[in-house]
Amino acid sequence: MPSGFVYLRALRVGAISVSGPLRTAAPAAWSQMCSWLERRNARHDVKVGYGLCWPEDGGEACDEQVRYDASIELPAGITEQDARDLTFQTLPGGAYARERYKGSLCGVATTLATLRTHCLPERGLAADPHRPVITVFPDTVRLGQTDSLRVDILMPVAVANFGRSAA
Repeated sequence: MPSGFVYLRALRVGAISVSGPLRTAAPAAWSQMCSWLERRNARHDVKVGYGLCWPEDGGEACDEQVRYDASIELPAGITEQDARDLTFQTLPGGAYARERYKGSLCGVATTLATLRTHCLPERGLAADPHRPVITVFPDTVRLGQTDSLRVDILMPVAVANFGRSAA
């Protein structure tokens, strides 16, 4: 079962995107983001990191081809104009199933599969294919680590079979 449900507010973030398998795209995106922050002496000014996982090639799971966005709220003193090399987007708000996760990056896909195929259907929910899976890094010292993650995995949810009439 998920450890809970949260409602995430829409949030303006700056991102660095990398496409490829999740196991390589996520560390590459965070490495670039951390380097960007360090060049500006702002790494310790970031309070939370958000990893947005968008499936590519018509897939529905964040396990093979993805676009991974390493995203942050801009630290005080850095404007969007100053951060022209980042892509800006709004982190999609809404309802999410939350799973507290500790472990390696390799185990994230298993956790996502369990949420999608077991936990959500048991509650009459389904993964919302129009929003990304979001990984929240509350400890930005660990941004980009792949072997000892401590994160919240947020699976976007919607009511299963919404809009279908009962027969």
